[in-house]
Amino acid sequence: MDESRFLEILEAIPDGVILADRNGKIVYANTSALGCLDIGLDAIVGRDLKRFLSPLPLVEGKREAMLRLKEGRRPVRIILSRLSNMDWMVFIDDITEIHRLQNEILKIDKLASLGGLTAGIAHEIRNPLAGIKTTVQALEGELGRHDTRRVYLERIVHEINRLNKLLQSFFDFAKPRNPEMRVCDVRDIVENALVSVRSIAKQNHIDLMQSYLASNSMVYTDPDMVSQVLVNIFINAIQAVGHNGRVDVRIEDEGKSIIISVIDTGHGIPENIRSKIFDPFFTTRPDGMGLGLSISYRLMRMLRGDIGLETSDAGTTFRVFVPKYTVSI
Repeated sequence: MDESRFLEILEAIPDGVILADRNGKIVYANTSALGCLDIGLDAIVGRDLKRFLSPLPLVEGKREAMLRLKEGRRPVRIILSRLSNMDWMVFIDDITEIHRLQNEILKIDKLASLGGLTAGIAHEIRNPLAGIKTTVQALEGELGRHDTRRVYLERIVHEINRLNKLLQSFFDFAKPRNPEMRVCDVRDIVENALVSVRSIAKQNHIDLMQSYLASNSMVYTDPDMVSQVLVNIFINAIQAVGHNGRVDVRIEDEGKSIIISVIDTGHGIPENIRSKIFDPFFTTRPDGMGLGLSISYRLMRMLRGDIGLETSDAGTTFRVFVPKYTVSI
């Protein structure tokens, strides 16, 4: 087989392939390898393979590593093989998607485990709380209408009701109701969610701007669940802006989903906490419970949709992916 035919075969291989001589000097890399490493052929040929793969040892076998690239770090699987003429062949496979799916599975397992624990704790608290409320209401009935002690009992009932709302949030996280799927217009869902937050935005002098770019806005989902998700995201966006800013809401048509983007003009999410944003009970606010986004994430997974974010110093964009309604022929 001549060299040109051999190189043609290497180019057709979907995995990245790097060839180096017996001294470890790189002599070739196929297009897949260059794409995976985000580097040009001229920048890799002639480099020392050992230094290029550092800190990995130059020994045969399979291993995973995080390569430092221009845009950050990328997980890859690397297989080093020594050929019969003592040259080196390196296979590089981008496993970013595998890592993402593994993290998704771990996150779903964590949510399920915490959901069961939370439901049990909330149930144990709610029962005695109901007993306390019944007793307090009985005491209220024994006091006269103008008895000054009634104010203390009213305060107790008020705090019990507040705790019950908190427990309901726990139950919403632990055991969301079954979705009621139907065909609906995503624009109506967005409008209904905006109604719930317009007063909050107005109080903070924040403009809510809408742009509906999707020609097809029909989705197959549970509109109340999606509305709940959007309200959580809208409130987070408004709180991130603070005062005198804007929140943009866009609806776009992409593939099998309608995407609802919520873009704020805040200061972005610090890099050290970005991976925790959807974790239950994680919050940066003293008065927050840290359940809004975790409930939103869980609901969208139940609806076979998704939710993600992009953030920088210029603000944060949340994207909600809602399955599009398609007519079967």
